[in-house]
Amino acid sequence: GSGQEKGRLPTARAVALILAAVGSGLDEIWIAKHPVLAFMYFNQYLPTLVKHVSKTIGHGKVMQLKSGDAENLHGSWFSSAKPKAS
Repeated sequence: GSGQEKGRLPTARAVALILAAVGSGLDEIWIAKHPVLAFMYFNQYLPTLVKHVSKTIGHGKVMQLKSGDAENLHGSWFSSAKPKAS
């Protein structure tokens, strides 16, 4: 693939980011679109919080994040959560 598929990072942009990281002497870089990158950071450094949030937003939305289908996530993040009884 050329990296031009819907929702994918263009190859030229990925190369530019990688070269910038190498030129800056970084040992590790994470390249992803929002909100996937933020979710992965939280999952790496705050796994308990992510586990709780994952239960709140629903399994389907978490699977969309993992698959990189971030375009369909904007909007009602908590729509799949069950309403609390009053």
